[in-house]
Amino acid sequence: QAVVAANGVAMLVAVMKRHESRSSVQSNGCFALGALSACPEGLHALAKATDGVEAVVGSLRSCAADQDALACGKAALLRLVEADSALRVRVERANGSKFIAR
Repeated sequence: QAVVAANGVAMLVAVMKRHESRSSVQSNGCFALGALSACPEGLHALAKATDGVEAVVGSLRSCAADQDALACGKAALLRLVEADSALRVRVERANGSKFIAR
């Protein structure tokens, strides 16, 4: 909750967008967003973050070789779509449909 209260989700998303080509940033971002999205406050912050959905989709594309990070990122994306079905459109626009297919 301290991370969320300190605007950490938005900052993490901004870092992930700024460093899209760095796989370590993307993997660690997937782990962090997966954990943060498991609590209601973190999920809400991720949903409201500018480019939050897009950052998750982008990180999933770049960390495909890291199965653990991939699982965390997919979990975050699924939680977002389950919490707010309107976010599905943003996932689709970011070419992330395959990550939320069941």
